[in-house]
Amino acid sequence: MNLHKKTALSLSALLPFAAYLPGTSFASANQQFSVSYDAQLTVDSKRASNTGMSQNAISALTGFMGGNVSVADVKDTVSFSQDSYQIQSVGTLGHVLGMFMSGSLQRTSVGKISGGTLNTLRYVDIRGSKAPLTTLVDEKSKTAFFYDGKNMTSRATFQSKPQDVLSLSYAFVGNVPSHPVSVTLSDGKSIKQATFDVHSESLSLPSGQWQTVKLTRRIASADDASVECWLRATDGLPLRVRIGMSQRYGAILDLKSTKVPAKVLPL
Repeated sequence: MNLHKKTALSLSALLPFAAYLPGTSFASANQQFSVSYDAQLTVDSKRASNTGMSQNAISALTGFMGGNVSVADVKDTVSFSQDSYQIQSVGTLGHVLGMFMSGSLQRTSVGKISGGTLNTLRYVDIRGSKAPLTTLVDEKSKTAFFYDGKNMTSRATFQSKPQDVLSLSYAFVGNVPSHPVSVTLSDGKSIKQATFDVHSESLSLPSGQWQTVKLTRRIASADDASVECWLRATDGLPLRVRIGMSQRYGAILDLKSTKVPAKVLPL
């Protein structure tokens, strides 16, 4: 018996289904809004080669502002219906990154809204001309399947329904946490449990001066990516998101909001 063939989800079969989940169309949304970010990349030249980044790209990035450079303008478009959501994030490459990568940065998260939180069913990450990285979640078998292009690379089981790195930022809209929170988090390649500590912080950004609630991931192992998310204290809108690759790599992506809606409604 070919166990792989029997249990693996068919990417070609499920992607069309996931694209038309009830309520995920922007036209039928109860709430839709957009947030714009300036994406900045900080690179440690001594460790960045571990990411697979070319030496020319590393030299260019570390030659600008000591390795901290604006690499893309990102716009997130968020759609909530009564029981489902869709988030589409598109990054237009800046001059520096555009020298080494063609196309754009695109991420899409589609899933359900249940119990006031976002549960991922499909997550797609497209970086320039590379094949898409796709996560498909089968709630019945409690299994997430990970694909590179059309090839399934791995799978992982879960107990609590997962969120992805894109939906996590918007999971607290209208429900700003005051105590540490734990989530099942997928980075597009694996699933891990993540706990976030919570504290208040004032923050100055291109979008304005804000009172925020900051979520900081507890690092349990050297393979864990650092995640920090600053939520607007009044409604949980993500104003800044900072993601560091694991300690082995020397790159940190910092999304700072440049344009935000005046307010957003609870999930």
